[in-house]
Amino acid sequence: EKMGSYHIIPNEAVSALELRTEDWTKGRPKDGSPPNTLIAGIKTLSGEVPVGRSKSGGFFGWGAKEDGDIVIGPEAKIVQSYNVEGSFVHEMDALISPLILWRYCDQLQMKLPGLGE
Repeated sequence: EKMGSYHIIPNEAVSALELRTEDWTKGRPKDGSPPNTLIAGIKTLSGEVPVGRSKSGGFFGWGAKEDGDIVIGPEAKIVQSYNVEGSFVHEMDALISPLILWRYCDQLQMKLPGLGE
């Protein structure tokens, strides 16, 4: 239930174009990189999920540089979008917030049947 609700935006239809739109009102950043997106995050049933650019390099997230692709959460890219009766369904290439989801699962300290105790 918790995992699925991170993928639902209540009371609003957000298109792929809205998620990918860059904020050019301040011009090009001084370092020459593309500007940030207009939407910095989306509020889902389970909490906020960031929208921004993918990062590469670094060491365990420290020192990573944005490489330009728009992602939802830490690494999910929109593959395709569908309009279903006024709502949007976005096909993603990954879970939109796996870091939060896996931390949540670790906190549950789940014991699977047949794996020990």
